[in-house]
Amino acid sequence: MLKRLIDWLDERIKVRDLGRTFADRPIPGGSSWFYVLGASLIFIFSLQMATGIFLAMYYAPTPDHAYASVKFIQEVAPFGSFVRGLHHWGASFMMVLVALHMIRVFTFGS
Repeated sequence: MLKRLIDWLDERIKVRDLGRTFADRPIPGGSSWFYVLGASLIFIFSLQMATGIFLAMYYAPTPDHAYASVKFIQEVAPFGSFVRGLHHWGASFMMVLVALHMIRVFTFGS
C-alpha cells in the first residue's frame, strides 16, 4: 500500500528525487548531537503552535466557562486529552531544549 502511494506521488511531484536531494548530502566532519538542538526547537515550537491552535478552538477564557471548557477538551473533544498532554509536556521539553541550546551556543562560541 505504501509503495503504491509513493509511486503515485512520484509520478506527480517526483518524491524520490526530492528525497535523494536531501538524504544524499554528506554530513560534515565533527558533527554531533549538540547540533540538532536548534532543529529540535523549531520542531517543538511548531508542535506547540499546532496543539495550541487545537486547544484554542475549544477553550473559553471566561471565569464562568474556563473549567467546563477544559473538562470538555479532556473528556469529549477528539484526542483532546492527548493533545493537551502533548502541549503540556511540549512546553516543558521546549524549556529544557532552550537551556541546552543556549549552553551549547555559549560553550562552543557559535
